[in-house]
Amino acid sequence: MIRFKNLKMVHMITISIGIVFVLGATLNIILVLYSMRQQSLREAEAKARILLDRNMATHTYFSEIMKPKLLEWTAPFRTKEYFEPSWMSSTYAIREIHKYFSSFNPEGYYIKDAAINARSPENEADDFERAFLEKLQKDDKLEPYSEVRTINGKPYLTVLRKGEVVEKSCLLCHGNPGDAPEGLVRLYGPERSFHRKIGDVISVISRRIPLSAAYSGSYRITVQLSILLAVVLALLFGVQFFLYRRFLISPLGVIRDKALAIAGSKEQLGEKIPAPAGREFKEIADAFNEMSQKLRLSMDQLEDRVAERTLELNASNAELKREITEHRRAEEGLSESEERFKNLYQESPIPTFTWQKKEDDFILVDFNRAARQITNGKAVDYFGNSALELYRNRPQLLSDMNLCYKEKSVVRREIISRHFAPGRFLSVHYGFIPPDLIIVHTEDQTERKQAEEKIQASLREKETMLKEIHHRVKNNLQVISSLLGLQSSYLQDEQSRKIFQESQDRVRIMANIHTMLYQSTDLARVDFGGFIRDLVGRLQQSYGIAGSPIEVHIDIADVSLTIETSIPCGLILNELASNALQHAFPEGRGGEVSISMTTAGDQFVLKVQDNGIGLPASVDFQNPRSLGLELVRLLVEQINGTIDLQIEGGTTFTIKFPATSKGG
Repeated sequence: MIRFKNLKMVHMITISIGIVFVLGATLNIILVLYSMRQQSLREAEAKARILLDRNMATHTYFSEIMKPKLLEWTAPFRTKEYFEPSWMSSTYAIREIHKYFSSFNPEGYYIKDAAINARSPENEADDFERAFLEKLQKDDKLEPYSEVRTINGKPYLTVLRKGEVVEKSCLLCHGNPGDAPEGLVRLYGPERSFHRKIGDVISVISRRIPLSAAYSGSYRITVQLSILLAVVLALLFGVQFFLYRRFLISPLGVIRDKALAIAGSKEQLGEKIPAPAGREFKEIADAFNEMSQKLRLSMDQLEDRVAERTLELNASNAELKREITEHRRAEEGLSESEERFKNLYQESPIPTFTWQKKEDDFILVDFNRAARQITNGKAVDYFGNSALELYRNRPQLLSDMNLCYKEKSVVRREIISRHFAPGRFLSVHYGFIPPDLIIVHTEDQTERKQAEEKIQASLREKETMLKEIHHRVKNNLQVISSLLGLQSSYLQDEQSRKIFQESQDRVRIMANIHTMLYQSTDLARVDFGGFIRDLVGRLQQSYGIAGSPIEVHIDIADVSLTIETSIPCGLILNELASNALQHAFPEGRGGEVSISMTTAGDQFVLKVQDNGIGLPASVDFQNPRSLGLELVRLLVEQINGTIDLQIEGGTTFTIKFPATSKGG
C-alpha cells in the first residue's frame, strides 16, 4: 500500500485502469474457453447417447428377438452341454462387435457392459461403474449419468446408463447352474453370474468419448479471440490514457505547482493561475486565485499596521525611559552623605516625609516643601500624628515601614493616596536612617501611569488587531477547506477525491495554527507541543484507529515556534503521521507510532517513527514520486532543515532545523 502511495497520480490511474482492462480481458477469455469446452461436452454427450442407444438396441435385439427364437428353434436337437457364446451371450456379442468397430475407429472410443461378478474379466465393472450399478439395484429408474474423467492423463466424457435386465430367456444361462448348458459351466465355472432373477439389472453400459481433440480446437479458437481482444483493449487503453492526462492530470499539476510555490515563498501570494478546461477545475482555479489575492491584501495591510504601531510604541517607550532615568537618579541621591541630605532635604523637588520610630508606632516628625505642595498644605495638619492613627485602614503601609526599619533596606510601593494627595497615584520609597528614622519619598506618577495605560491600551489594541487578523486568516482557510470538500463531492474518481481530501487536510492544519495563535496570550508563537497532541488526536479520529491495536506515543519538549516555522512543521508532521497511521499497519495489524520533538544544541529534532511494514528501499527524497513526500522535502528546505530516512524495523523520519532563539 505504501509503495502505491508513492506513485504519481498519472501512474496510479494508468496502472488501475490497466489492471481493470487486463482483468476484463482475462474474464472474457475464461468465459470463451468455458463456453467452447461446454459446447464440446454437449457434442460428446450427444455422440455418447447415440452409441449407447445403438448398444442398447443390439442388447434388446439379442435378448428379446434373436436369442429366444434360436433357443426355440434349436431346442429339439440341442444337447444340454451345448453352449455357443456368439449367439447365446448378448454381452459376448456386444463386446466382439465393439472390437470389430474399434478396428475401423482407432480414436479411443470405449464401450463396455460392466457387471459385478461378470463371467468375462473384460466386463468386470471398475469402482466408478460398480458405484452406479449399486445405485441401479436400489432404483432401476435412475437417469443416465455423465462425467468428465481423466484417464491415463487424457480427458474422457464417461456416460453410464442402465444395461441388461434379466428376461425369462436369460434364466437358462443366469439362473440355476444345474439348468445351464454344461459347456457354459465348463467355460466360466458354476459361480460367476448365476442365481439371477427376472427383472434384475445385471449390467451398466459404460461409454467413453475422447475429448482431447475437441479441447484442442477450443484452445485454438480461444487464442485467436484473445489476440483480437488484446489489440482492441490496447487501443482503448491508449485513448483513455490520453484523455486522463489531457483533462485531469495536467490541470491538477498546474494547481499543485502554484500551491507549492506559495507555500515556499510568501512573495508569490496574489499571483493567479490560468483557468484550465472543465467547469470544476475553472471553479477551483477561481477560488484559489481569489484566496491568494485576499491573503496578499491581508498580508500587506498587516505589515502596514504593524509598522505604524511599532513607531508609536517606540516613541512611548522613549518618553518612559527618560522618566525612569530621572527616578533612578533620585534614588541614587539617597546614598549621599547625611550633611548633603540635610541641605537638600528642604529644596528637594521630591516630596519627602520623615517618620521616627516610637515603640510600636511611627510619628511624622518632618516634611519638605515639595511634600507641603503635593498635599496642598495638609502636611502641616498631620505633623506629630502617628502612623497607626493615619494608616489604621491601610495595614500594608505600616507593614512596609516596619519592614524597612527591621531590614534596614529600601522598600518600594505604589499606592493611590488618600490623605496627603487624595486620588493621586504615588510611587513611595521607604529608606532607613540610623538610628530610628524612616525617610519616605513620594513621587506623583499619575501622568506616567496614564501614559503607561495608554501604551497598554495601544498594545491591547494591537493584540486585538492581530487576533482579528489570525481569526480572519483562519476563517479564509476554513472557507478554502470547505470549497475543497464541496468540490471533491462532484468528483467520480476515488483517487481524485483522495487528493482533494489531502489538500483539505493541509489547509485545515494551517487554519488550526492560526486558531491557536488567536486563542493564545502570545500572538507571536505557537505552543507546538499542544498543537502536536491535538493534531495526532484528530488524525486518530479521522482514520478510525482510536481503540485499535495501534499505539501512539508522544514525547514533546516544552517548545514554542513562530508562525513562520509552525505552519511548515505542522504540514510536515501531518504528512508523516498520516502516512504512518494509514499505511504502516495494513490488515488490522498492531504496532506503535512514536512522535518526539527535542532540542539538540541550537537545533530542534523532530522524529516520526513506526515499527510497521516500512517504506521500500527505492524511495528517493530528492526525486519523490508522491505529492506528500515532495511537499515534505520542500517544507524542510523552507525551514533550512535536513531530513533523514531509515527503513530498518519500520520507518523513521528525523528532521533537524535551526532555532533562532530558545523555544524557536
